[in-house]
Amino acid sequence: MRSIRKALVSAFGFGAFVAGFLFVFKPFGLHALPAGLGLVCLSYGGITTGGMLFMQLLWPRFFPTFYAEEGWTVGREITHTMANIVLIAAGNLAYTHAKGFIALSAGNYLLFLGITLVVGGFPVVVGVLLRQNAYQRKYLAQSQRYNTQLDRQQQLVPTGSLEVEEAPASAKIDDSITLQEEAGGKVFRCLASELLALEAADNYIKLHLHQTDPHKAPFRKTELLRLSLNAAEKALAHHKAYFRCHRSWLVKLDALEKVEGNARGYRLHLQGMKETVPVSRSRIEAFQERMEMVNRGH
Repeated sequence: MRSIRKALVSAFGFGAFVAGFLFVFKPFGLHALPAGLGLVCLSYGGITTGGMLFMQLLWPRFFPTFYAEEGWTVGREITHTMANIVLIAAGNLAYTHAKGFIALSAGNYLLFLGITLVVGGFPVVVGVLLRQNAYQRKYLAQSQRYNTQLDRQQQLVPTGSLEVEEAPASAKIDDSITLQEEAGGKVFRCLASELLALEAADNYIKLHLHQTDPHKAPFRKTELLRLSLNAAEKALAHHKAYFRCHRSWLVKLDALEKVEGNARGYRLHLQGMKETVPVSRSRIEAFQERMEMVNRGH
């Protein structure tokens, strides 16, 4: 869900905030401590940091479906945050009990849950909402700029419904794509102009094709190959138009018709395809760089 670097920054940053807040304001009876206030505050901050690191780096491994990037929403992030607060409250209670300040009981846990909510819950939830709103504005503005860029390119080189004229035999050889199934299985060949996207499907890849025949109307079809998307990406490495935008998708940017932006990032509309293709957050920066290169004419 998040990179390790971002997880470390947010966990240590918030832990430092908690330690500093407790040391400066001395709430919840901390002002009555006879000695060692600094160490106690650092300990609570460390518990906060440890809880956040566990929830961000380890917990998602137990619930991969819930934390799947394509299904991530504001509601799920707030749920994740609340679970984090529940864990940190338990850690704070255990530490306080170990110091001999309080007994273990359901009532005391509820007390520490409330304290943790007061200190960290409100700013975290507000931060989630503000961050999602910022992402929404950012990706929406950028998608609008990309769509203007795509409209301008389509006016210069009309693509219509992806119909293409029959190319000379030599051009077809140069522009051809060959993919072979694993273990020497069947060989699939087509023109690069026909292959719009490749989608991972368990142990197969689904090829999304828009084929043209001089004697028939253009038509859409899909083809299954027993091949990994990673292997297909390597086979297509010399075709610079193809871009890995998601762990499950490899798309042809030349066929990009529209970019939809929202708080989760981008979804791509390809000419001739009803499906929209997600851009994973880990690939957003690379996608933006590719779009800038296209805009500069490289």
